[in-house]
Amino acid sequence: MYVYAQLGIQLPHYAAAQWSEGVPVDPSLLEPGDLVFFEPGVDGPGHVAIYAGGDQIIEAPHPGDVVKFASLSETAARLGFVGAIRPADAAASLFP
Repeated sequence: MYVYAQLGIQLPHYAAAQWSEGVPVDPSLLEPGDLVFFEPGVDGPGHVAIYAGGDQIIEAPHPGDVVKFASLSETAARLGFVGAIRPADAAASLFP
């Protein structure tokens, strides 16, 4: 939410709400800046991170924890991968 706000793009606070704020992206076509979602739940995904490229994501694992790089594949294995989106308002500004 914070990173996209710096670009003038507003996203809802919760991961489940962000899940519906963009265009679905096939995992094989991920671009840096795409949002990747984990922790499948009845109301939608419970965790979101920003794809950084390669096998890296940027995430804040728990409230109060520091923002850090992590492995996409390890996080997906640990929490369960839901999918990815490219926020609709970001497509033009991040991916010209």
